[in-house]
Amino acid sequence: MGSTKREQYRPYQLRYAQLSDAMGHPARIAILEYLSIYFRANSREMIDLTKLSKSTVSQHIKELLDSKLMFERYDDFTNEHYYYLNPNAFEMMGEVVDQIFKRS
Repeated sequence: MGSTKREQYRPYQLRYAQLSDAMGHPARIAILEYLSIYFRANSREMIDLTKLSKSTVSQHIKELLDSKLMFERYDDFTNEHYYYLNPNAFEMMGEVVDQIFKRS
């Protein structure tokens, strides 16, 4: 896929494209749904949830982290990384959609 000439697009257009890409796979939707119910998960739980390989789940995690729909915390006590749904994720999507369709 070719590179996008980012300067020709408005910031909200680029953000919507990034969020759409992040949510563009059923495994990522499943991860977001899981986090909305169970609050946090580690990569092992996501692997069990999606039935995908560790490397594939890592790529999905990276995409969700890059889009800021999810964030990561390291727990010193358990020595594990935990992932959480960004509490502002719904509002982030809503703001972009409102801008596209000019809702107030």
